[in-house]
Amino acid sequence: MFRLIIIFLFIFFSLYITKSFSAEYINDENTSPKSASDISDPISENFISKPPSKGLFPYIKDNISGLPPFISDSHLEINTRSFYFDRSNSDESENVAWALGGSLNYESGRIKDIFSIGAELFTSQKLYGPEDKGGTQLLKPVQESFTVLGRAYAKLDYKEYISASLYRQYFNLPYVNKNFSRMAPNTFEGYTVTGNYEWVKFIMGYISKMKNRNSDTFISMSEAAGVDDVDHGLYMLGALYTYKETFAIGAINYFVEDVINIFYSEANFAHITKSGFGVKLSAQYTNQRSTGKDLLTGSDFNTFVFSNQLALSYKFSVLRFAFSKTSNDSDIFSPFGGYPGYISLMEEDFDSAGEKAFLIGLSYNFGKLGLDWLSFYSNYAFGYDAINTDNNVPAPDQKEFNITLDIKPRIIKDRDIWLRLRYANLDTQGEEKNVNDFRIILNYNFTVL
Repeated sequence: MFRLIIIFLFIFFSLYITKSFSAEYINDENTSPKSASDISDPISENFISKPPSKGLFPYIKDNISGLPPFISDSHLEINTRSFYFDRSNSDESENVAWALGGSLNYESGRIKDIFSIGAELFTSQKLYGPEDKGGTQLLKPVQESFTVLGRAYAKLDYKEYISASLYRQYFNLPYVNKNFSRMAPNTFEGYTVTGNYEWVKFIMGYISKMKNRNSDTFISMSEAAGVDDVDHGLYMLGALYTYKETFAIGAINYFVEDVINIFYSEANFAHITKSGFGVKLSAQYTNQRSTGKDLLTGSDFNTFVFSNQLALSYKFSVLRFAFSKTSNDSDIFSPFGGYPGYISLMEEDFDSAGEKAFLIGLSYNFGKLGLDWLSFYSNYAFGYDAINTDNNVPAPDQKEFNITLDIKPRIIKDRDIWLRLRYANLDTQGEEKNVNDFRIILNYNFTVL
């Protein structure tokens, strides 16, 4: 009964205030944008950094201020997370769990303003989770708690321009990202160099292993893609060019020997008038193909997907339209993180072979009323003309509706509280019962040092 009441309230309010955004894996870490120009772009996410807050115990900082910067500039964060997940599927099965956990994140200061280290320990502990209702990905199979050292890295920095990261780290790139939509993010073992100049940014590197979001084990990138009999890593190279914060274009390529090559490109143009009206035009293109011995599917494939997006905003509300088309040759693969497409929702990415999809979304942030900690969004997508590549017959059309309410007050200095309520309904043609997905996520994060 409680769940039905919440769903009813979501639908009622969505008639008045709703939202849209970006790829689902980006939505998982961000609240509703206040304007079209604030919509996150998949290719630029990896280059965005957030400065640490001052911490809850300034007297400790004062006491160590005379020590070398490696110690005195250290930061320690505690991120707690409670996640309740309840999905009823079309085959009448259920995925249900409630977990409590989070992370302990440490980052040192720099030696000679060049060298620093960091580490982050993640945990997800089961509060509730029947074994016959697994599959939520909050916990390890089958409904088991886990703890893992997800990040352990060294960094070499040259001023603000060049940075090299070594060993366990995470990325927020298209197709290679945290996908932080459960209790812990994807993390990776790799070696990367990033450059960050005023008008151009770049990244290059090699990733040998990854840890999936519901696992405590690092596996090779080829195994993460679904190929068990080889042990190959991933090479990547990408760049992003920006012009006066209004235009950006970028591309990145990933290569895994004998498995897959993924090329992604993106362009964005944004403009805000003096009256506050905003517009953002975006386009993206992905090409995926087999490499070498074609181990991923057992045969050669070459597929693509392209998407367009138009976002309009005025006075804290954002209206978004998107369209995507996938090649008939193959589904799109996203084994290393979330799919970066504009039509990526809670249940479906709408990227099956041959599929065409439309999306409309609307968001509202209550900043105009002095309540910038409250926002609300919903998305509706419709996918059709998909092909089942196993037998080349038409796949059923699908419709998905999502609603999200975000409450993120700044009650206490240097402490972030974020309550998120989410609901999704997936209607698949020919299925007697829809998929209903309900989630409650509570984050309580604060900086100790």
